[in-house]
Amino acid sequence: MRLWLPPYLSLRKIGDDLRVGTLPPLAWHFPEPPDFLLGLLQQCVEPIEREELVRKAAEESGWEWSEARTLIEDLEEARVLLPELSRDGRYDRHGLFYQLMGAGSDAQDTLASATVGLIGMGGIGTHLATHLAAAGVGGLVITDGDRVEHSNLTRQTLFRESDIGESKVDVAADRLKCLRSDIEITKIKRNFDDVSLAEQVAGKSDLILLSADRPNDVHFWAHQACTKVGIPFSASGYIEGHGSVGPLLYPPQTPCFSCIRENAESLPAEENSGSMLDRGNELNPTWQAPSFGPLNSLVASMQANDALRWLVGLPTATFGRRMLIDSRSYEVTWEDFLSEPSSCNICGSSAKSGTWSGIADQYSEERNDHSFNSILLDGLVPGLFDTQHLGHVADIGAGTGRLTELLVEKSTQVDAYEPSEEMFGILLDRMRSKNNLRLVEGGISSVSGVRDHYDALCCLNVLDHVSDLDLSISILEGSLRPGGRLVLSVPHPVKDRTGWKKSFGPGGWNYHGYLLDDYFEEGLCKKDREDRNGDVRLRGVTSHHRTVSRYLQAVLRCGMSIKDVIEPEPDIAHRENNPVLYDKSSRVPYFLVIVADSGN
Repeated sequence: MRLWLPPYLSLRKIGDDLRVGTLPPLAWHFPEPPDFLLGLLQQCVEPIEREELVRKAAEESGWEWSEARTLIEDLEEARVLLPELSRDGRYDRHGLFYQLMGAGSDAQDTLASATVGLIGMGGIGTHLATHLAAAGVGGLVITDGDRVEHSNLTRQTLFRESDIGESKVDVAADRLKCLRSDIEITKIKRNFDDVSLAEQVAGKSDLILLSADRPNDVHFWAHQACTKVGIPFSASGYIEGHGSVGPLLYPPQTPCFSCIRENAESLPAEENSGSMLDRGNELNPTWQAPSFGPLNSLVASMQANDALRWLVGLPTATFGRRMLIDSRSYEVTWEDFLSEPSSCNICGSSAKSGTWSGIADQYSEERNDHSFNSILLDGLVPGLFDTQHLGHVADIGAGTGRLTELLVEKSTQVDAYEPSEEMFGILLDRMRSKNNLRLVEGGISSVSGVRDHYDALCCLNVLDHVSDLDLSISILEGSLRPGGRLVLSVPHPVKDRTGWKKSFGPGGWNYHGYLLDDYFEEGLCKKDREDRNGDVRLRGVTSHHRTVSRYLQAVLRCGMSIKDVIEPEPDIAHRENNPVLYDKSSRVPYFLVIVADSGN
């Protein structure tokens, strides 16, 4: 393989330092680099075989061959050196951009084999068609039943004055062929008046982009057709002075259109009334949305950018999200759609509602080896009990029994409590043959009459589901013998509100950062539960949000002494078998663990 220093990377000497690239994430500063490095990189302006480059690095540095190879591999991993790209074709500058973004070397070939369906050849649709054709998309299916009008020329730049009265799709096809003679164009000259048009387009396409806005059901029809054949769908338009892009919907990785159509709340009601998520019937018979050429082209460019990124396997910002941009201020509002799929007849089977039945199913499949509990708590919690605490132990909220098993191995007697009927059934099947174990179908209230009974209590991820925190901890403390130990954990409070900013790419979900909001506002909150791959498994799981200090104060008010407070980090050994779980939990704390002893 031949490597090169990509042409888009600046290479500069600043004093004794070396700077490669201009802006993060592709920018590196090498303070006082070895003398040979600049000359070596300059030789890579032209592609060079990897082995030859290793040889040159070894010769010019005086290093061992293995050290030189490690240097080249490090430069490849940092994306300073990359496989060469052809630069003698029509799309060579786009090829550089795709390489810059991290797409595969076959990105242009992927586009050439793709077909995009465009419903609507108006101000947005014509710009979209131009961008996609120029970028090398192999085929377009273009639809519109209208003819060119004089008022179209302010924004529909494929058309000329001489085209007035002609079919929009006929004129658009001719102009696109002038731009790129090898593009395959399918013309459908009809209005979007029922789902059959969308089905016709979806059957020929890999992705549908909708810019039509009439009648009210066009978005539902388009998504219904896309869901039927298993392709994604996105819409773009404008709401008063706001441009609207997305969401790109692709169930089950995202909610479907039926799930989100009632959730558009980022704009005031008066501006939301004409949106793609229309809530009612228009009562003004003369209503017509204003249209502005620059806003049309702005929206179309953003939509085309995400469409091309999706097609070449790059993360897309509007995946499951809608972007609204104010043309007056360029302020951007992001709308993340949540849903209750159990009430949806399209994607309800892809994700269950937030019930204990759904949680039990997920625990049954993933708890032992592919859960945050398994990589963060199972190796930690048993070691938090000293020898004197391992006599009679209670596991409150035992779930499917994995931690109970670990406690049985170390303790004289374990009582496992589980209030959920579904979870208890799994626990019973799994643990019925264990010795020194008593199973109780109940939760914290089941130990309310037990006094000074246990040497230790383990209560993991239960307290965020109880309404009276102080009473619950008081019950736990009262059931401990003097000097007994309580180990409790809760999902970390910083995770209760908002969530990850993420996008879906060729390798799965990419996590770009965690968004935190309203941390100090305690009360009920709803969260979605993801599986080991990052797909949403359960939606709308309700729990109580409290601050870290609230939990600590509740423990102290019961007269207990806090021995330790832990925010578990994953061991790097988990990165291979659970890459998504490791990535998330190594960046944001997923549990708060409190170790406390009762008074003597």
